[in-house]
Amino acid sequence: MTPSVAERLGLRPSVAPPPAGEPDRALMARSLMCLFLAGAAITLAALFLDDGGADRRQMAIMALSALTISAVLFFGYANLPGFVFPLFLACGSLLIEWTIYASGESASPYAMFWFWLAIYAFYFLSRGQALIQLGVIVLAYAAVLSQSPDPTTDTAVRWTVTTGALIVAGALIGLLKERLDRVIAQLEDVSRADRETGLLNRRAFDETLGRSLELARRTQGRLALAVGQPADGVSMAAVGAALAGAVRATDVAARIGERTVAVISPGTGDHGGYVLAEQLQRALEDADVCFGVAAFPQHGARTPELVAAAQGALVEARALGPGRVVTAGAEHAAVA
Repeated sequence: MTPSVAERLGLRPSVAPPPAGEPDRALMARSLMCLFLAGAAITLAALFLDDGGADRRQMAIMALSALTISAVLFFGYANLPGFVFPLFLACGSLLIEWTIYASGESASPYAMFWFWLAIYAFYFLSRGQALIQLGVIVLAYAAVLSQSPDPTTDTAVRWTVTTGALIVAGALIGLLKERLDRVIAQLEDVSRADRETGLLNRRAFDETLGRSLELARRTQGRLALAVGQPADGVSMAAVGAALAGAVRATDVAARIGERTVAVISPGTGDHGGYVLAEQLQRALEDADVCFGVAAFPQHGARTPELVAAAQGALVEARALGPGRVVTAGAEHAAVA
């Protein structure tokens, strides 16, 4: 079984995280499965402690229904469509309502299960979907209390207190989730930046170049890559600051080595890349930067090929002396 049983039960970390920006349906399925399993187990255990006031047959049916939903979540796992999760949450609200009714007590502690569903909804679903789930819970609890044989002021108080507590709990979970998402986004930004220069790091460079090449292939466009290296002793922090201020808005600058920088220039051919490298040299005149330039598709169709071609041209430029620009495959060099 792929993923393994241990991974589906949460006993082993997921080996295949979801794509960036996509919901983690594996985690959603596993979490909701655990909620239904816990609810079923507690309900079945309560049957052995019941003094006969509850409808044992109906409560057993509710527990088996929860186990069935757990099985669907276990086997469907990450392949379940997105609409399944709010649908199962609504089913859970109804199961809790019927279990309370079968218990014979409108003030049944089973109402606490609704807090589980509210927390899940505000953590995993959108705000609109979570509010819909909260409305289902509030209506379900109102329906239970309306069936009380002796509705009193206490019934209204219980409904009001429970509803208010659910709203506050949901709001707090939603705020904490938003804060967590912001922190994660900030950490992702930091993880893509080189600390010393402020430019993109090698990982972010590879991702950006790969996407840019794919776009160029689909649109039959062009792309230039300039790889540069300053003279020894020059501060990389100064190089990064100067490079960030010199590149065009459409270009992407990165640090790809200890003393190596690169600029991705979409929509630019080999000649345009050569001119861009000369312009960058003028902005970095105190650094004596040599540049090697390669272009898609002439010098490489994939990331490793294009980077290797630009780095090969850089080796030739450095062999000619400081402040040189060489295009891959060219037999000439120029002094900026």
